[in-house]
Amino acid sequence: MKEASMDEPAWNIIYQDDEIKFGQADGEYALFYDGNTYRLSPIRYEPGINIEGPESIITVHNSFTMEELVSAIENN
Repeated sequence: MKEASMDEPAWNIIYQDDEIKFGQADGEYALFYDGNTYRLSPIRYEPGINIEGPESIITVHNSFTMEELVSAIENN
């Protein structure tokens, strides 16, 4: 897995296994997988998240909040 570049914030890793890392820095969340960084952000008007990857943005509507996602990850 490629490490974050020097211009990336210092990520506080919340979860890590052999394939992925999930971290938080400066109020932002990111998933690191297969050498790519996927930034996660909440949808302001409904429960859901945006996932911004190297080539696209995915919106997951009517699902869960960032707080619920982080809580689930922290509690395995």
